[in-house]
Parts: sequence; C-alpha cells; structure tokens
Amino acid sequence: MTLPNPPPRRWAIALHDLHHVATGYGANFIGEGEVALWELMGGCETWIVYLLNASAATLGFVLSPSRMLQAYEDAKPARALYRQGMTLDELLDMPLGDLRERMGIPREGLSKGERAVAAKPRA
Repeated sequence: MTLPNPPPRRWAIALHDLHHVATGYGANFIGEGEVALWELMGGCETWIVYLLNASAATLGFVLSPSRMLQAYEDAKPARALYRQGMTLDELLDMPLGDLRERMGIPREGLSKGERAVAAKPRA
C-alpha cells in the first residue's frame, strides 16, 4: 500500500528526525510518541504534522503512560524547529549542544537509560 507524502510532510520529516537526535528519544513506537508530544508542545506548523503527532502521541500514551508523562514534563520549555526559521543546512552545521539550547533542551539531552536512541536492546 502506498500512502501520499504531501510537501508539508516532506518538509517536516528532516526536522522531525533532528528532534529525535536533539531529544535522544528512540525511533520505536514509544519514542515516536515522546517526540510527537514534544513537537505538539513545542509548536507544529502544518495540519499534517499536527495530525501525525496527535496519532503518535496517543499511541505512546497507550503503550507507556509513564514515559509519556515524563515526555510531557520534558516538553514544557520545548521550542520545535518547525518555527525556528532556519534552513536544514544551518541546523545541521550547529553543534548538538547549541541546537539543544535553541530548542529548550538541556545540553546533555533529555533521554537517559532505556529511553535513549542508542540504548542497548533487551536480551
């Protein structure tokens, strides 16, 4: 099955991936929910991003309410890249700590332990 990939989604996907890097949230279902909630709190720009984030955050709450509640707390100072007005190249040229500060994230990131992108899978 092929789903449409409208221009607003294509524009947002690289910024969404940078949100994963900056927050440290994983790319599994719960991590997608955490990033989605973070983006909703930090400001989305298009209806498709709002819709996708609302869906992912809902799934995240079903799968792990405790992690989603922590993500909600983490996201209170969030400033998503969707409204930063910088090009992708400008963002990619920034040191990670500077990018995190710009987004309202501590320089060391948000995710620790199993929540982190690079967390070891369970045996």
